[in-house]
Amino acid sequence: MTTKQKKLIDRTPQFNLFLQEHDCPEKPEATIAFTGAERRFVAPNPEDITVGNVLLKQYLEQAGQRTPKIVADMLDQQNWSAFEERYASSGRPP
Repeated sequence: MTTKQKKLIDRTPQFNLFLQEHDCPEKPEATIAFTGAERRFVAPNPEDITVGNVLLKQYLEQAGQRTPKIVADMLDQQNWSAFEERYASSGRPP
């Protein structure tokens, strides 16, 4: 017998195929603005990431995982300008 506490997490693999269109979550259209040779770094919205049917944020909360949020917040607070300046203006964007 185990005494380890279990946490139930929704791991539904996909949305119901028979959902009506108005029941589906909305996704904003991605727009990419071309600014010539200027280097740009895309910072996608982490709120759009899902694990199965569950938003990543909710999934991590249900699993009791706080470390990814702490690390993401710490990285968002950093000044990355010196790092970004070292990229060549030509070639394939990252």
